[in-house]
Amino acid sequence: MVATRRHAGTFAFPGEARHGWGVHLTVRTDLALRVLLVLAAHPTLEVATSQLAEDFDVSLFHLQKIAKDLTKLGWVATSRGRGGGLRLRVPPAELRLDAVVRALEPDLALVACFPGAAGPPGVTETRGRPACRLNGSCRLRSALDAALEAFLAVLATYTLEDLAQHPTPEALIPFGRGKPFSGR
Repeated sequence: MVATRRHAGTFAFPGEARHGWGVHLTVRTDLALRVLLVLAAHPTLEVATSQLAEDFDVSLFHLQKIAKDLTKLGWVATSRGRGGGLRLRVPPAELRLDAVVRALEPDLALVACFPGAAGPPGVTETRGRPACRLNGSCRLRSALDAALEAFLAVLATYTLEDLAQHPTPEALIPFGRGKPFSGR
């Protein structure tokens, strides 16, 4: 059987319905990475969450939740008020992409037998996928575990600073038009 590309990041075999699961990052992690990238490209500015929400065409509420998560993780500082906004709190060279993905992804379990993927005893379906009946007697888990670790290992070789270098800054100029950071 030949897998065909359905849309960004997911594949389907002929006749297979994709019901929204596949190997991908959540929208939350995707947006968080983009917010961090914009802040890294504009280190002297405070960027309003409303501006970022407009720039990325997402709801302000959703972006505010992401900003709160990034603040709790210590990566972003916020200031309130008319001239307030977000700014990067850590040097971009110190923030590795694997750390962001590990911190923000709620579920890195690729298949039902991964730790954290199994539901309560007797449950025949886990987050829309059938529970595994092989009970660890196959090599699929170890192969996918190795693939996940390889994915995260590649991300570990990149920092936010790496991504904010040429030509990315030119692409980010229109985003995050903030106000100069006042040093509050």
